[in-house]
Amino acid sequence: MVGNRTMLSIAQEICPKAKAVICAGTCSSYGGIAAAYPNPTGAKGVKAALPNLTVPVVNVPGCPPNPVNVVGVIADYLLQNRLPALDSKGRPRFAYGRKVHELCPYREQESAASKSKAARASAASTTARASSSTTGSASPCRPVIPASAAANPTSGHDDAVLWEGDDD
Repeated sequence: MVGNRTMLSIAQEICPKAKAVICAGTCSSYGGIAAAYPNPTGAKGVKAALPNLTVPVVNVPGCPPNPVNVVGVIADYLLQNRLPALDSKGRPRFAYGRKVHELCPYREQESAASKSKAARASAASTTARASSSTTGSASPCRPVIPASAAANPTSGHDDAVLWEGDDD
């Protein structure tokens, strides 16, 4: 309660007057952990709490949200007079458009090795040789954690694509 008013009643009054609403964090984006089943508090994100809201809503989830992503949304609006392109979950594509595995430096090496093996397999004269050249070991991909985040896991180096990776 703020001044004997709930945050919901304040949001219902203020949000429709905005040019856009930027939901910074998972709680404002989707309701956060409190919205998990059985959701005894009735927690929900801004868009679900204000279903008749007609202004654009940009979700920047994360706990805490990546400050680069929050500033990126604001800078995009201030410098280009538009909000960034959004994915199906209302997140900015520049921050949530790709999965972390797609950014893995080992993936390029794996792809090059697969192409090389495939080329050797197609040139092989026997089926046995072709099948042995196309079999490989497990993926060399492994998590890449910035040194600063590894040294202090609570430092706020929450990479958004690590947290919310599934996209349309």
